[in-house]
Amino acid sequence: MSWAGVDFDSGVARLAPGVTKNREGREFPIATLPPLAELLREQRERTTAVERKQSCIVGPVFHRNGKPILSYVRA
Repeated sequence: MSWAGVDFDSGVARLAPGVTKNREGREFPIATLPPLAELLREQRERTTAVERKQSCIVGPVFHRNGKPILSYVRA
């Protein structure tokens, strides 16, 4: 999941077609799920802090110090 798919203004998080198991896109109404919206806002703040510290753009929503998490089993 990348930040490009998270739209706080419209309250929606999108997964593009091709990135899900069945290759279909998904849309999550984060505005109607306050705990999810809060989690994503907190993660955006953490990501912004990493971007400033490392002077780079971090694309993935969930990352480890700016690097994508490749295995969630080990994470």
